[in-house]
Amino acid sequence: MGAKGKAMVETTMGIYQDSAKEEMISRIGQRLVENLATQPFPFEFHIVDMGEPNAFALPGGYVFFTRGILALANSEDELAGVMGHEIIHSYNRHSIKQKKKGILPAILKVPEALSGALGANGISRIFSPLSKGGDALMASHSRKDEYEADELGVRLSTKSGYEPAALGTLLSTLDKTIEVFTGEKEKPSYFDDHPYTPDRVNRINREAAGLPPSTPNKIFKTNKDFLRALDGILVGPNPNQGVFKGDWFIHPDLKFKIQIPEKWTRQNTRSEVAAADSSQSAIMLLEVEANAKTAQDAAQTFSQAFKEKTKVTLDVKSGDVNGLTSSRVSFTQTQGNTKVTFICLWVEHAGLVYRVIGVASPGSEGRVTTHLESFSSISENDRQSITKKVIRVVETHKGETIKSVSERTSNVIPVKLTAAINRIAEETIFEQGDLVKVVVEVPY
Repeated sequence: MGAKGKAMVETTMGIYQDSAKEEMISRIGQRLVENLATQPFPFEFHIVDMGEPNAFALPGGYVFFTRGILALANSEDELAGVMGHEIIHSYNRHSIKQKKKGILPAILKVPEALSGALGANGISRIFSPLSKGGDALMASHSRKDEYEADELGVRLSTKSGYEPAALGTLLSTLDKTIEVFTGEKEKPSYFDDHPYTPDRVNRINREAAGLPPSTPNKIFKTNKDFLRALDGILVGPNPNQGVFKGDWFIHPDLKFKIQIPEKWTRQNTRSEVAAADSSQSAIMLLEVEANAKTAQDAAQTFSQAFKEKTKVTLDVKSGDVNGLTSSRVSFTQTQGNTKVTFICLWVEHAGLVYRVIGVASPGSEGRVTTHLESFSSISENDRQSITKKVIRVVETHKGETIKSVSERTSNVIPVKLTAAINRIAEETIFEQGDLVKVVVEVPY
């Protein structure tokens, strides 16, 4: 199960390509694993290419951290605390106890004929739980398991030479960061799968207080060394998976773009792009047609599969879209009392065949077609307009504030958020040579 889960994580979320940071988490993780009572399986530690702060463990010792959670860590002890928690989840096989969650939103309720023609790897996967951030693999543990992972994880990290209360510190940083983003404090709810964060922190602190002092045994000699190791972590979307910019989705590496309105609900994964307007009267889905050599072959294959399932023959129309060879089919089916039009467009570009699907309710056919037909090659200006945001760990000058450091370093996040991710007060006055994490925007 763990090996299959890892393969799904690699395919849908992607592994963050930074060997130095992967080595860092692996060294810290293995130091904790050495202090487990038994060694039931080898542990692996990987960084997931996601900006959201999270960590999760799969059966069999596969432990993952998003680059977002690394960006929030302010000490090796904090990162070790999270690792201890996740190691316990895997070690005690909490994942096996989870109830599998399958969430397919209403947007996916398309005719069986279409999903059947697309096959198991088509439309049914685009809004799958895993594509939506890994919910199927990261399904919530019970409160009992969460508390157990906190308690035993704290003991494990302490035994391994780390500060026992550091897990609570990082949880508080995460809580504060979310509060800054949303403008609302977390509220306790009996029905929440995860325990209320302040309650967890209090429990962790009580557990830590009852443990003997740890004997420091860290990878980094000083905390400044640890902070410097975080320099360069990507923040937010990774442009190598394509980015939404205004009303466009632009992929700088694959060198194409397609118009998808900014006001639509949009989702980008490593393998698909999906979007829908607020009324779900217009839907778009984009992915690579992996086994197709030409747009016409892909369209003919689809048409044949559709005919075998429905006994209806679709007319394949070939032509070009913005100078690119294309083929398309369209058909209308009735859902309830409404006729829904489906437009499937295949476009050849740079050695690949892309499939763009449009689903339109009456009155939306024209705009959906316009968006599908916007698929085109990007210009050099498009390519150069793409930027990325990264963590920079900078030294402060004596007497500087977060505001003045931000101005000097071109920090692109607000003072309040900068304070939250560094776990310091907004009014902090720095000494010479203090280290602070800021976020800067650089060319991709």
